Amino acid sequence: MIKINKRKIVIIAVTIFLVTSISSISLMANRQTSKVSYLDYNLDYNKIQFIISADSEIDDFKTSTWSGKFIVDIENSTNQLDTKYTYTESYMPINEIRTSQFTRNPEVTRVVFDLKDSKANCTAKLSSDKRQIIVEIEAENVPLQKANITNLDYVIEEGNIKYIISADKPISSYTQSTWNGNLIL
Repeated sequence: MIKINKRKIVIIAVTIFLVTSISSISLMANRQTSKVSYLDYNLDYNKIQFIISADSEIDDFKTSTWSGKFIVDIENSTNQLDTKYTYTESYMPINEIRTSQFTRNPEVTRVVFDLKDSKANCTAKLSSDKRQIIVEIEAENVPLQKANITNLDYVIEEGNIKYIISADKPISSYTQSTWNGNLIL
């Protein structure tokens, strides 16, 4: 019969717990907190990409949806974004973006996208360098408006002509072809 010394088992268990806890605390103390400081977007037909950028690698983030909102919580980060971005353009799938320092311990930055279409398809992924979160919002019920060309200009660089087309709204997509040697956009 094997005699079990309960006191030694408890001492070993407590020692293991303390060592792993101290190691975890030490690792957490050495982690660099990302500063979330830049927000931009790219428009592509009925899908828009919002790019949330940080000054260093983003450890992790979580997403959730709630009551017509898409929420991104960025862990181990401090918020340096403006607290509110309002979009009045009809082609935008959101009304506004709100940001905050959601919690201080642990530090979590929260970015909330207020959706125009509660059925919008929202996804988020980390960029390959882990310094950006790319949020894609695809909404079918957000009408696109026709962009009107406001200016056509050109520059000549190294013998090549580059045309610059300006419009009153973002140009979400275009097609190009040639006809009788002319470029048609």
